[in-house]
Amino acid sequence: MSAIDELRELEGKLRSRLKQNPDFLAWTALRKAIDEVIGATGHIPASHVNVKLQEEASQQNFAPLSQSEAAMRAIKQAGVPVYIGELLPKVIEQGVSVGGSNKEVNLSSALSRDKRLRSVRWNGKYYWWLKDQLYPGETVADQAAAHDDYDVLGNDPVNNNGTQDEEDNDLSGVL
Repeated sequence: MSAIDELRELEGKLRSRLKQNPDFLAWTALRKAIDEVIGATGHIPASHVNVKLQEEASQQNFAPLSQSEAAMRAIKQAGVPVYIGELLPKVIEQGVSVGGSNKEVNLSSALSRDKRLRSVRWNGKYYWWLKDQLYPGETVADQAAAHDDYDVLGNDPVNNNGTQDEEDNDLSGVL
């Protein structure tokens, strides 16, 4: 095998790995659109690029990220729990829309419904973290203690006004 054949083989292996990366696929689509549009004109009409990128993205089966997916990416990248004020811009940077007049509250609300995420008290504030992982410095005992207010099924035994339901106090059928 010649040196050029070896280089082409290495290039093919690298290309195969890169094709699994969504960012590389997006870059490839952008590069293709630019090459097609530049052609004879030497410049790119913005409307054409947007159409080409949308076509390429749909052919690559790109699905828009959810708020939770974008948050999970940002949290994993940070490697530590992330405060909502820091998380919001990281989610938006990924092209995810967060609506409402109080975007932090809306994002927190969406994240609280995702079973893969949890709010944790860390360094005196509440942060977002991955439910299936211990955050740096957290022990299994810490994680268990944080859930002591819940029964084995994960239900909160305290009702909305902060007191136990009366039926919870009735032990007559137990004794």
